[in-house]
Amino acid sequence: MQLEDDTLKLRAADPTDLELLYTWENAPEFWTVSETLTPYSRFALEQYLQDAGKDIFEAKQLRLMIDLKNDDGSQTTIGTADLLNFDPHSKRAEIGLLIFAPQHRGQGYARKTMLLLKNYAFEHLLLHQLYVHIMTQQKPTITLFQSLGFDIAGIKKDWKASAKGWQDAAFMQCINK
Repeated sequence: MQLEDDTLKLRAADPTDLELLYTWENAPEFWTVSETLTPYSRFALEQYLQDAGKDIFEAKQLRLMIDLKNDDGSQTTIGTADLLNFDPHSKRAEIGLLIFAPQHRGQGYARKTMLLLKNYAFEHLLLHQLYVHIMTQQKPTITLFQSLGFDIAGIKKDWKASAKGWQDAAFMQCINK
């Protein structure tokens, strides 16, 4: 099963990712999306990384690091792709995606990551469905997911509280047909 293309490689998280995850998980601008309310300690993230090697059927989640392949053969980790709330009985999982640095956004990396993750979920894990919640004001993200075969199944009113007030969320699904 290929988890890479000519530009990106998705790989399991490992202990060398601790400092990146510490920075990313503690960036308040992403807390509304990740539903985080308090900072993570290094110790908590170390514990998480120790468990990261568990099988998705045991852990009910999978975090993959997104590595950008550089021209010199090196790789730069630019984000994470997650399968969350994995339900093996109903064969579905929620998607989480982070491209951290602004210079890596708008370059097509999110789309390429989602194509790799979707293929892995449907072809290797044999899932029937992927789903995602996207705040309705994030129109480019909604458009991206629609272009990947996700349909808006409904709008969840006042779904997330934020400093700006209540936000609606689009509930989007992609069914493996």
